Amino acid sequence: MQTGVGFFTLSKKIPSLVIGAALLSTLAIGISSVLSGSSILEEASKTRLEALTASRATQINEIFQRLKTDLNLLGQTPSTIKGVVSFTMGFGSSGRSGLRKKYITNNPTPEDRKAYDGEDDFSFYGQQHKQNHPYFRSLIESYGYPELMLFDLKGNMIYSVNKRDDFASKIIKKDEPDSPLKTLVQTLIDEKKTDLVLAADYFSYPSLAGQKAAFAGRGIFAQDGNLEGVIVLQVPDKGINAILGDRSGLGESGRMMLVGNDGLLRGTSTGPGTSKLDLPVLSAAKSQKFATDVSVSEDGRNTLYAAQTVSFFDKVWFVLSEQEMDEILKPAHDLSNRILITSVALFILIGAVGMYASRSIVSPLQKITQAMMNIANGDLEQETPALSRSDEIGSMAHAVEVFKNNEKEAVYLRQSQEAERIRSEADKMQAMLEIADGLEQRTGEAIQQMNTVIEMLKSNSSEMAQTSQATRTKAQDVQSFAQTTSLNVSTVASATQQLKESSLEIAHEMDKATHTTKDASEAVSGAMQVVEGLSQSVESIGDIVELIQNIAEQTNLLSLNATIEAARAGEAGKGFSVVASEVKGLAMQTADATEGVSEKIAQINSETELVIKALKDISDKVFEVQNASVGIASATEEQNTSIDDINQSVGEASSGTQHISDYMEDLTQHSEETNASVENMHTAIGELAHSFTVLGNEIDAFVSSIRNTSNKG
Repeated sequence: MQTGVGFFTLSKKIPSLVIGAALLSTLAIGISSVLSGSSILEEASKTRLEALTASRATQINEIFQRLKTDLNLLGQTPSTIKGVVSFTMGFGSSGRSGLRKKYITNNPTPEDRKAYDGEDDFSFYGQQHKQNHPYFRSLIESYGYPELMLFDLKGNMIYSVNKRDDFASKIIKKDEPDSPLKTLVQTLIDEKKTDLVLAADYFSYPSLAGQKAAFAGRGIFAQDGNLEGVIVLQVPDKGINAILGDRSGLGESGRMMLVGNDGLLRGTSTGPGTSKLDLPVLSAAKSQKFATDVSVSEDGRNTLYAAQTVSFFDKVWFVLSEQEMDEILKPAHDLSNRILITSVALFILIGAVGMYASRSIVSPLQKITQAMMNIANGDLEQETPALSRSDEIGSMAHAVEVFKNNEKEAVYLRQSQEAERIRSEADKMQAMLEIADGLEQRTGEAIQQMNTVIEMLKSNSSEMAQTSQATRTKAQDVQSFAQTTSLNVSTVASATQQLKESSLEIAHEMDKATHTTKDASEAVSGAMQVVEGLSQSVESIGDIVELIQNIAEQTNLLSLNATIEAARAGEAGKGFSVVASEVKGLAMQTADATEGVSEKIAQINSETELVIKALKDISDKVFEVQNASVGIASATEEQNTSIDDINQSVGEASSGTQHISDYMEDLTQHSEETNASVENMHTAIGELAHSFTVLGNEIDAFVSSIRNTSNKG
């Protein structure tokens, strides 16, 4: 049978393995190159962005440091000290409205205001302005500051280079809203520290039409240490924006920003912004002063960020740079495309080489395979191919040649073994005939003897069956008699049980009656005691009524005497006579009432005696009933004892008859089992006889079969 046909032949596996290995190797090289290139590009971009950020941060720090240095120098120069003192004096004499008209209204454009020195202002302020304004103007132009302002100790802006709309105004007012500039000036005035330089963070400055501006300032102190005023410089946005706007090294998508501690933009290449940034790199830079991170930008692009802190006086800002990762990794993407093209070309080349190599190996292998298939099908005369080759395929061909020669020897050996087998079979057949003759003789004699024994067993089993049937009939008669007796005994036991239950019920009821009569006797005794107590109470009430009658008679007598005495007294005793008459009337009413009470008490005493007599009669009858109940209870108890004796005898009789019935039932069951066993034995003997007959027939057939086989052999 031919095997190995299909996809899993060497003609397909070898080219597939060569091409697959080439594909995997080129893919592995390409992927590792792309990943390595991407990692190198990302690290290089981080290093480059870090260097750019550090450079921009250094430049901005220099601007802030120079601003601080300039403020300290200006705050200590005699020209500034003299100027602020002179402007303070002139401001007070010229007045706010006069200065604004002279320097703002009469010079409508910002250029005119900045260029006006005060040529036509002959006031003291104007003279000081002509002396100091050119100096301050040239100073901010040379240093690149947008504005310079001077404030007196009341918060009045007494001088500014550009004379914006807030010139000559008072910025420290209670009703004015707080602004960073107001807070700056107020703090410097309040603190009065010679080395204190403060900054006002970017805010919407009204004098610049709402544009954002930041300021820094310090106090101006005289030689004696007294504070004379405050000088303020505006942060130079142009210099900061020029630094941030330098896109060299940032690519097409990169930019540089100045961010405050609150995340708001302080400066961009187009000026201060209003966007708020919430980036992890800023949080990391707060603690580390410098950080890099890849995050998703507001437009959803992966972006590389670098941040470094800068000190804006007492505030912390960040120089933040960014560049999109797509632009950073673009060389890696180009490299991956080139690697892909190279991999495809290399894949095609290796595939062609693999196909050629596989054909040079597979073709001779197929010929050797066919030769082996022919040998397996019995063709041992063919020529073995590739015997002349000196490589592994030649070794395989020599192995096939050896296999073919071995197969020839095996064929010769099988033929010799077949002849020997035929001779051995003839000898075995003769021995089997002899065995068959002996088997036929011995089994015939044994079967004859077994038939004799089986006939005897059949006769004995019939006699046992008759005996078992007679025993079962007698046992059933005895069992029926025992069951009838048991039923009668059970009837007697049931009647006796009912009699006992009735007797117990009578005893229970008599017990209740006894307790009831006892309770009634006790209740009658209690009632008699209560009635006797009532009789005694009534007698006591009679005594009290008699006492009241005596008191009423005495009161009547006294009222009579009082009436007589009142009559003797004449007109003076009339009132007393009336009272005596009233007392007499009450005494007579009391006497009448007590007489009625006495009659009722007598009636109650009479009825109480009748009640006591009736209760005594009831108590006697209850006692008689109680004695009768005790007698009945005693008789009922004796009757229950007799009934228990009857129940015990009936139970013993019932138990005896039940034992007899159980014994007879067991005997009947054993008889039936014996009868069934005898029948089964009789059936088994018949089957045994049939089996021996079949066995004899089978032995005869077996012997005949052996003889027939021997004859055919």
